Amino acid sequence: IGKSAEQPASVRLQDYSDINVELGRKLITERQMPASVSFRRADAFDADGLATLNPGPDLAIVSGLYELFADNAMIARSLGGLARAMQPGSLLIYTNQPWH
Repeated sequence: IGKSAEQPASVRLQDYSDINVELGRKLITERQMPASVSFRRADAFDADGLATLNPGPDLAIVSGLYELFADNAMIARSLGGLARAMQPGSLLIYTNQPWH
């Protein structure tokens, strides 16, 4: 399968941990990623904060997060905020690890 020459308009990585964000930003710089690639500190369970993402994502990936929390209402709020932010026709990829 051939690679598409089309590049995303932007790539936004988010994490709640300052240490992870700092390391991610360092790696972006070291790998000379374009300015359209960013790493920000954000709370994945702040539904209103997620809903105001700009630009709204057309692809969102949540990996290795929700299974760490037993509060389904909290996860539903997170998914609801993400859904409000996403553009029509967007794709959500969710992965989990049921046992650690």
